[in-house]
Amino acid sequence: MQSNIPETDNAYADLKQRDPCGYAEFWVEVLYDAIEGVRQWNSRAGKEFIFDSENIFFDAAADFLGYEPDGLRDRIRAALERPGSTFTTVHDTSPVQNKDC
Repeated sequence: MQSNIPETDNAYADLKQRDPCGYAEFWVEVLYDAIEGVRQWNSRAGKEFIFDSENIFFDAAADFLGYEPDGLRDRIRAALERPGSTFTTVHDTSPVQNKDC
């Protein structure tokens, strides 16, 4: 499944290998939930999470995933402004095997 954020298509392929504890996958899901909340329900919480430039959690998530926070905000904003915008995510339901996490 292809996402609307092109960089994630190539980067996600080895995500499990680079992050066996699932931290990156967690942040991808948090971002996805916030984006979908804004897109589908005009969620105030989603908007605050994404667009509050003082939100250290968004900044940390973007950094952890390899994105510059303000650049990611701009891309999300542009995608949300496109008519009929949709977001997709990749779900891998296999359990995490690393018990050291």
